[in-house]
Amino acid sequence: MFTPGRSVLLFSNVLTRSPPARHYLAVPQSFTILVGSETAATNAASPQVLLVDDTESNTLVAKAILKRCGSVVPDTAENGLEALEKLRKRRYHLIFMDCMMPEMDGYEATRAIRDGEAGTEHMDVPIVALTANAMQGDREICLASGMSDYLTKPIDPRLLVESLNAWLGRKHGG
Repeated sequence: MFTPGRSVLLFSNVLTRSPPARHYLAVPQSFTILVGSETAATNAASPQVLLVDDTESNTLVAKAILKRCGSVVPDTAENGLEALEKLRKRRYHLIFMDCMMPEMDGYEATRAIRDGEAGTEHMDVPIVALTANAMQGDREICLASGMSDYLTKPIDPRLLVESLNAWLGRKHGG
């Protein structure tokens, strides 16, 4: 019998120890992350992605999907305060932000980023909500807080890759 934690670890192990992800995740070749292509790699610096989530299992799964599907290895933060600190020290091209976290939630962190509290260079960085909130109106709440896009959990690998293509492809040769 699998507990939620064990099933996530199993999923993570399948992602990190198996042949190419498209065989196990059903991610078609057309969903290859644009910035992972040879053309994009030679034309632009590797994209810097920040993944902000307080749940280790969510972080493991998202990191595994990003690595297997597009060779993107995100930096991580466990809450909004930690994300702001990381943003002050390093330039990121995309942020995946959980909405409900301790200390500073994703909504407050997003407003702080948009207000320049993490540096003016990050005020327009794309921020994609990663949230378990999938009720009517939740997307609008995320967008109203300043987030650029919205994805629900559990994470759908196809949608995560589509989001990367949409947001990183604009700045990285896609």
